[in-house]
Amino acid sequence: MKSEKLKNWHLRPAETKDCRLYWEWANDPQVRAMAFQPEPIPWESHLLWFENKLQSATSNLYILETDAGSPA
Repeated sequence: MKSEKLKNWHLRPAETKDCRLYWEWANDPQVRAMAFQPEPIPWESHLLWFENKLQSATSNLYILETDAGSPA
């Protein structure tokens, strides 16, 4: 049954265009409340982190999307 539900989803590598989405997710109030450092993440710091992760040979970032291209 679970596999039926997953047919409409796909996983793709994150791209530069996904940087703001990751930042918004990371700065969600519920996420910040559970983080080791609850202060919001400044855009400039996130941008550097994200670009480093995209260039890293040892890290992978992904986006799970619906068939319509909406991130989940």
